[in-house]
Amino acid sequence: RKEDIPNIIFHGSLHATFQKQLEYNKEKESYMGVTSVYLPTMATFLNFWNDVIKEDDDSEIEVEEVPILFQKWEKENKQKNSGSIDYDICIDLIKHFYSDITIEDDKYILNISCSIWNKREEVILELEKFKQICAANNEIEPSLNGAYQSYTITAIDKELIISKRFFEKVALEVLEQYIDDDGLIEEKWFS
Repeated sequence: RKEDIPNIIFHGSLHATFQKQLEYNKEKESYMGVTSVYLPTMATFLNFWNDVIKEDDDSEIEVEEVPILFQKWEKENKQKNSGSIDYDICIDLIKHFYSDITIEDDKYILNISCSIWNKREEVILELEKFKQICAANNEIEPSLNGAYQSYTITAIDKELIISKRFFEKVALEVLEQYIDDDGLIEEKWFS
């Protein structure tokens, strides 16, 4: 895929060709003495996933966030940099090793959270900051859109920025009784 070469050979034909050229162990169903430069990255990724990714019905992670979280985890755990993963490799690894994981639109990984970035808690903290800003300044319109805009202004230097989709999902849950149909936050939230 990386070289944009079309897949024109069937698995069985490729397997037969490899068996003529390489030592094959039928019991283990593997080729002996063959490795890949990608194996260290895959092994480290699997360690990362198993260490920090958890099932969570109330959360989601965007696929583009995973490589950043992976690099952060490598640094925090003093892992030898095994290589970077990009968006496509990330999707391929998840689909291959974690086929039960739901990926929506090849963008959102549903029902999981990451222990090194509590997105839900970050939204709740940002809503509290926005509450204080609105209480101090009557000219700011208290709305979901305003809360997200306030967050993106303060998060400009952050490595990871929560998507508007997830921010509004959590905000709607937290502010459910204070939000009208237009996304405006009622004044009693500030009192």
